Order: sequence, then structure tokens, then C-alpha cells
Amino acid sequence: MSKQAVDWAEALPTLPTGVKPLLVHLARFARKDTHTCYRPQDLIAESIDQSLSTVKRNVKWLREAGLISTKPSYKEGVRVADEITLIVGATLSVNLTCSQVSNRPVKIATLGVKNDELRCQKQGDQVSNTATPSIYKLTNQQNKHCGGAIASTDLQEKNNFLQQENDDLKAQIEALKNQLAEQQKPQVVAVVEQPKPVKGKTEQQQVNADTWQAYANAYFKRYQVEPLRNAKTNTIISNFVKAVGADLAPVLARYYINLNTPHYLQKTHAIGLLLTDVEPIRTQYLSGRQITRQDVQRVERMQTAQNAIDELCAQSPNGEPW
Repeated sequence: MSKQAVDWAEALPTLPTGVKPLLVHLARFARKDTHTCYRPQDLIAESIDQSLSTVKRNVKWLREAGLISTKPSYKEGVRVADEITLIVGATLSVNLTCSQVSNRPVKIATLGVKNDELRCQKQGDQVSNTATPSIYKLTNQQNKHCGGAIASTDLQEKNNFLQQENDDLKAQIEALKNQLAEQQKPQVVAVVEQPKPVKGKTEQQQVNADTWQAYANAYFKRYQVEPLRNAKTNTIISNFVKAVGADLAPVLARYYINLNTPHYLQKTHAIGLLLTDVEPIRTQYLSGRQITRQDVQRVERMQTAQNAIDELCAQSPNGEPW
């Protein structure tokens, strides 16, 4: 177990439902030096009480978030548990890879300007030279028709008015260009996929899972490898829980790994002995005393002495050994 990886996983801010238990579980089984672990996804699902599809989805989320990396692993040409490496020290950032661009139509408010005028203005042409009549030309035409009837001051006022109208029209076109450019930008929305809820287990299944987890954790802590799990081990765990009860089952499974009986050590605390020796394991736990080889030898010596005394008594006429 990598304590550095566990501390890092637990210190991360709030993650989507079901993601943090997965990350902490991987950290508990990661190597101290490389922060790498080999955990089958079905075993992970059983350990953290999630479905296999949910575990796959959460692993993908962690990989896209930059918190882990995965690499396929093969043994004798057969694919086994993937190599999962925790990127310890990485921080969580908003994942934009799942972002979607809004496809909703954008309503554009017109400002009373023809499309041809806007197109010409966008291409860099002057509106006054293409889409709209020249203000100065219009002024000259008015001057021509007015002749000497209109004073020069009136012409100047009208020229200023038309010039102001021209400036206002240019400002409206520029504002419309900016509005269109702003609305044409893609709207990026960060989407975080929430894992689907996991179907609940029965009470018996939950106790079996807790008992196996207690046995597997203690086993890994002692031998630095994971115990084998299959349909047979599941049956043994179920029968063991039925034999000792839901309250004692996880405690006894953990206590069994800590027993130093030579027979258990020779068998590396196989799961089968947990069921076959359920009575002596339970007795030692409740009495608070482990039976060692010295205890057995002491009892044997006492029994040997008692047998010798009984033999002398049987040979003596008065029934006494002396």
C-alpha cells in the first residue's frame, strides 16, 4: 500500500459519486515506488460495491481527468488485469473533453441595415461608397436643385446632419458585426458524467462482501499479494458467514490471517482452512489466547507423565505408585 497515494486520493476535492471510493481503493493497492497496481475490474467492483459497468465508466473518467493512466497487461499471450498507475500529485481540473457545442439557433436582431450593406462592410468596403449613396454626392445634388435660393448656412447644416446620419449608420454596422462575431463563437459547456446508481445488495451478500474484504486486506498486508478469488472461494465465504454469524465473520477472517500456527503458515493461510478450522479459530479468538507449538508440546509432556503414573498405579498392589 502506498500511503502517499492514499493521502493524495483522499485529499482531492469532491468527485462524482462513486469515483473517490474507486481512486482510494486503487491507492490502497498501489506500489510504494511506482504507484502502480494490477487490480481486475470485477474484483474492484466487488470490493467497493459497484457494478462492473460503473467501475469501467469511473476508470475512464479518472483517466480523462488526468488522475490515472492505464496500460494493457498480458501474461503468456492472454490479457490479464490492466496496469493502473496513479498520477500522484495531479490536481483536478474541469474536463472540457466531454464538452458539447450548443446547436440551438441564434436569433440575430437586425438594425435596419440591408444584408448587402453588411456584407460589403464586413469585406472592408466603405458603406458610403457601395451600399448607400454618397452623402457628399447627395449634398451636391441638393445644392444644384436649390441653386441660389438656399443660403450657404442652410447647406452647411444639412451637410452636417447627413454626415451625422452617416456616422450613426457606420456605428450601427460595426455594432452588428461585433454582435454576429460574438454569437458565432461556439458555446462550450463543461459536462461531468454522473455514474449510474448501483443496485443494492441483499444483507447476506453485503456480509459476504465485508468478510471477503477483511480477509483480502489482511492477506495482502501479510503476504503482499492478493488472494485468489473464484466461485469456490465465494462458496467458502458464504458457508463461513452462516457458521459464525454476520457479526463475527469479518472479525474472525481478519484474526485468522494473524494466527502463527505452523500449519497455517505452511499453507499461507488458505481460505479453505478458515472454514474447516472455524471452531478452533473461534475458540482462540473468544478466549483471547493463541495455541502455539509450545502449548501443544507442554500438554503432550503432561499427558506422557500422567500415563506413566497410571501405569505404575496399575502395577502396584495397593494401587499407589509408591
